[in-house]
Order: sequence, then structure tokens, then C-alpha cells
Amino acid sequence: MEMKNLLGVSEASPPKKLSTSEMTVDVGSSEPGDSESGGSFSGWLCSFCGTKFTRKYDMYRHIRGIHEHQRPYECKLCSRQFKQRSHLNAHIKVVHEKITFQCSYCDKKFGTKSNLKKHTRVVHFKERAFQCSLCDASFFQNFDHQRHVKSVHQLERIAIHMLCNDTDNARARVW
Repeated sequence: MEMKNLLGVSEASPPKKLSTSEMTVDVGSSEPGDSESGGSFSGWLCSFCGTKFTRKYDMYRHIRGIHEHQRPYECKLCSRQFKQRSHLNAHIKVVHEKITFQCSYCDKKFGTKSNLKKHTRVVHFKERAFQCSLCDASFFQNFDHQRHVKSVHQLERIAIHMLCNDTDNARARVW
């Protein structure tokens, strides 16, 4: 069923039934019931990949966009489709209405004010809120920090254990 929003943009109705499960999971844990992290929260778990969400709507949006590859938001001006309404709105502003936010430090332009602010903080002010405790690297987003630890330091630890012929610990979780 197709619905139209105030912008006259069509939106497909959300799926009637999605495979989900509501449960309590431990923060930072890859498995429910793992008490190693210490804290827990009630949330929603994607039955496809196990990703945890605190809001049911965020899980639905994740399933629609990632697993079902749905792009329910269509631009009426050029027929391009988007996974999220905010992406459609940004597209309309930048492409069709030519509304952009220009950086006062360089020539870059952005479709949203929040993207301009993020650019300014990261590129021009060198803001890095997440510091690696194992080396001098620092990151703007926690996701980048976590990816760094897993990719760089886990490989280092595996290599050290393999040099020592400690194969039992070579593949163990690093942190």
C-alpha cells in the first residue's frame, strides 16, 4: 500500500510482520546471558544477524534496509529510491532545491547542517573523542575505534601467540 507524506513523496507501508524477538541482553556482549560486561538492557534483537536495538522502530528500519533491501522512500522528481526518509529529504534539498551548507574553512558543501558540523569538528578542529588505550590512535566515532582495536590489535595478538606456538590463545577474543 502506498502512502504520501506532506512533501507528496510516496512511502511504502511498513511490513506487516517481521521476524523479531524481544529480550534482555548484556551490553557489549556478543551472546545473550554473557555477564562479562556487567550491565544489561531490555531491547530488540534482529533475528537475521543478532544486532541489538533499544528501539523497536530502529530494528524494523534495519531489517527493511539491510536484510530485505527495501527502499520504500521514492523521490517524485527523479524516481530515485532511499532506505530512510531522512536520506530522501536530504537528496531533495541538495539535488532538486540546491540547498547546501558550505564550510567556512574550505570549499566543501553538505546537504545537512549536521554533516557540516561533523565535517568541521573532524577535519578542521581535529576532534577525536575516542582514544585507543593500546596505541596513540584516536577516533571521532566509537565505531571506528572499535574497528581499529579489532583489526589492528587483534591481529597483533594473534601473531604474538602464533610466534610462541600458543595456538589455544591465538584465536581467543582479544579484549
